[in-house]
Amino acid sequence: MHLMRALKPQSEKSPEQRKQAYQEIQHAIETLIVAKLIKGKRRSTQGDVYYDDVTLTMKGEAESIKQKRRVKKIILDIPRPDRGS
Repeated sequence: MHLMRALKPQSEKSPEQRKQAYQEIQHAIETLIVAKLIKGKRRSTQGDVYYDDVTLTMKGEAESIKQKRRVKKIILDIPRPDRGS
């Protein structure tokens, strides 16, 4: 729920928006778990599944570093307009 509030603060408006935001975040978390990039404690309450203490795995740490380097390389490779013109 904390992650949902941080990523989708506008979802507080209606029950439908909260449900949609929850489903989107839950899908993203489960996708990362299946890819073995994160881990967390699985909890069930009132028919919903939540994950607490979500952290990166070693594989997730490695992918995070790769992504950071990839973004840095893209930024460095962006052509700049000639400043002398």
